[in-house]
Amino acid sequence: SMDQVGDLDFDIPGLAARHFSFVKVSAALFQGDDGLLTLERLKAALSRHEIDLVVEKIEDEPTIIEILDTGALYGQGFLFGEPRPSRDDAFDRDDDFKGTADADAPTREL
Repeated sequence: SMDQVGDLDFDIPGLAARHFSFVKVSAALFQGDDGLLTLERLKAALSRHEIDLVVEKIEDEPTIIEILDTGALYGQGFLFGEPRPSRDDAFDRDDDFKGTADADAPTREL
């Protein structure tokens, strides 16, 4: 997956050629008057290349409602739950990784 996208001007066919399956984009990039239209266009362009869009940083109900209206299938954010290890014993195995966790909440199908 391509994470932490800060600019929507990227090479979608190039990502497909490199076998990317997901592009994760912050919900904040879709705010404003043309934001939802931009999200719909990006989702359609990615879909043409069999890449799924994950909308990140979904923090509240109004945001999820707007995003659901676009047909986005995947989302992440504190609205779905706080970040946590995928397994209870994940950090017990190696002291070097104790106390570190993924910065984003788990991806959920919308």
